[in-house]
Amino acid sequence: MSTTLQRYFLLFTGISLGAIGIAYTVDPNLLLQRYDLAVAGVSDDNMYRGAYGGLFITMGIAIAAGFRSPAFRHTATLITLLFMGGFATGRIASIVAVG
Repeated sequence: MSTTLQRYFLLFTGISLGAIGIAYTVDPNLLLQRYDLAVAGVSDDNMYRGAYGGLFITMGIAIAAGFRSPAFRHTATLITLLFMGGFATGRIASIVAVG
């Protein structure tokens, strides 16, 4: 991957994850409504704001840092692969478990 393409990939991915994290932090129901889901109580609210809010914001910042820092670019790319690979693994496990 060319350095320019890699940099802008990291920037786009970081901004996207950060935006999703901000949306979940501000109002978890905002994105959950798309899937006919809703926060059922304080525990759900804490889980969505923490896991999808705080974690996505932090990962977005870490990944986007690879856009600016040549020394961190490889690490940011690895973080992206691991983070998105975790989602893919969960989706595959779900397909295997429930079809």
